[in-house]
Amino acid sequence: MSSETAVKRSLSIEIRVAKTLSNVLTPFGVAAIMSIVLSWFSPIGIGPTMSPPSSASIGILTLCIFPFLPVIYSAKRGKTDLDVSEVEKRVPLYGLGLLGYALGAMVFLVLGNWLMSVMALAYLCVGMNMLLITLAWKISAHTAGVAGPTTALVFLFGTWILPLYLLSLWMIWARVRLRAHTLSQAVAGMLVAILVTSLVFMAFYLR
Repeated sequence: MSSETAVKRSLSIEIRVAKTLSNVLTPFGVAAIMSIVLSWFSPIGIGPTMSPPSSASIGILTLCIFPFLPVIYSAKRGKTDLDVSEVEKRVPLYGLGLLGYALGAMVFLVLGNWLMSVMALAYLCVGMNMLLITLAWKISAHTAGVAGPTTALVFLFGTWILPLYLLSLWMIWARVRLRAHTLSQAVAGMLVAILVTSLVFMAFYLR
């Protein structure tokens, strides 16, 4: 095998790994995982009226499916791709996603599931900041979608969760490797999500 062929094969493997990581750890997929984990393993319970299945179902519906439906619809009509690569097309789709997060926060609050209400509020606040930044500059939702939930898990379960931030670093690599974002855009998505999620949990969970 020539050195040129070996380099091409290595680059091909890198691209496949980056695509797999991006497709598995989408913001919507991570939201679904968080809904399941927090519904079954909440350190403060999920309120007197909810069961783990009902809590997870509402979380998946409002934090995952509702925000993802506009993206799927837009992609199927050929208006965008699933990553919504064109920044000007992100604004209306982000706006619809925020409605899902707000709905989730209100439903969980009414049903007495405080932790999931705070988690939905964190998604809402991160999403709002991402939307505002998107008006002027493209920022990575993928890195935010991993770093924000990881930060929530650190607040909930302690510092032994910190190694999960490696997933955020890998996602930065993946988004840059796929040329979906610059390094600064990918890092910014991670930092915004960590900062905003931390502020929400300090204000509403550690009270």
